[in-house]
This record gives sequence, structure tokens and C-alpha cells, in this order.
Amino acid sequence: MGKIFFFILLFCSCFSQANEYFINENFISLGQNPVRNSDPLSLLSCGHKVRVEELSQEWSLIKVGPYKGYIKKSFLNKKKPICFQDKFPKFFDEFNIKLTEMLYWAQLNDQYFEGKTK
Repeated sequence: MGKIFFFILLFCSCFSQANEYFINENFISLGQNPVRNSDPLSLLSCGHKVRVEELSQEWSLIKVGPYKGYIKKSFLNKKKPICFQDKFPKFFDEFNIKLTEMLYWAQLNDQYFEGKTK
């Protein structure tokens, strides 16, 4: 009986970690819809752990805290990234970034296009 319980517990813990990802950009807005300029639900920063509900080609439906929303798939990483604020915490703390400034940078990240020029 104990062995069965152990394997069930092991299976559940492996399954729960399979959908866990980390944010790999400094400031990201969690959008209501899978489009650019979507109304933000929350702000996320580099290294923040999120749970992925659905993955598609470009967008991911994620759950973080009480919120479910969309971010670009390219903003996710399976391993915890080395973030600027982790490498230089004293320097980062001196910025005293306000919430409105974080939102500005997050929305700017949404507008950034990746890829090759024609």
C-alpha cells in the first residue's frame, strides 16, 4: 500500500512540474487575449514561475496566481534564466522602477518583432 502511494505521489509531482515555465524577459504583460496590445491582467518579470495551460505556435495560455491570460511563447523558458536583477541586485534596486514604468516596458516588449528582414 505504501509503495502505491509513493508512486502516485511521484507521478503527480512530475506531472505538476511538466507545465511549469519561467519568464525570460524583464517585464511582460499578461494579456486577456492572444493578440498584441491586449488589455493587461498582470505584470510579470524575469524569473517568475508560471503554469502553462495551453501552448500554440505564437501564444501561450498561462495561469499565474488568480489570473489566466496570454503571453508570447518566446517569453517562456523551461529553465530559470539568469535575470538582470539576479546578477546585479543592488544596481537594479537603485532604479526604483514604478508600476507605470514597468507597464510601459512590458507593453514595449509586446510590440517588439523578432525574425529576419525581407
